[in-house]
Amino acid sequence: MEPFLQMIPNAETCSKHFRAGTEGVFKEHFGSKIMDELFDRFTKKIEESAILSEGQVTPNELFVILKRKISN
Repeated sequence: MEPFLQMIPNAETCSKHFRAGTEGVFKEHFGSKIMDELFDRFTKKIEESAILSEGQVTPNELFVILKRKISN
């Protein structure tokens, strides 16, 4: 088994870790209905990006703006 620091995560693993840390805040603000779609889209964005390119995790920052729809 490889040491933890040498394991290269995939997009789904990264998304699950991010979800574990942020879902409570997002759910409280936006509601629970969008959570699955939000993190499915986030996983696809990670797959499309160069963050996990060539099997190495590159240093990165994440900046996300989410806008809540107001129903009248």
